[in-house]
Amino acid sequence: MAVVCREMVFPHAAGIMFTADPVTSNRLVVSVEASFGLGEALVSGRVNADVFKGGRDVVAKTVATKQIAIHALPAGGPRNRRSTPSCSNSQR
Repeated sequence: MAVVCREMVFPHAAGIMFTADPVTSNRLVVSVEASFGLGEALVSGRVNADVFKGGRDVVAKTVATKQIAIHALPAGGPRNRRSTPSCSNSQR
């Protein structure tokens, strides 16, 4: 048995990157789905993700209205960040 202890990070946004478009299976398009905070609200299906698709350039961008974001705050709990993109142009 082992116990792993890790330090909690405080991310601005989290998400998942697909190396092929999950809808069309096009391997020349990278798809990034992201939301504010730890990504817990995205994984649990409580929010819709911002979707960025492209190769060298962003070819499609969808900014979703997010009702909740779960951040790793010292006191814990969610904080609302509704309709702003979770990633800036320089972070994609």
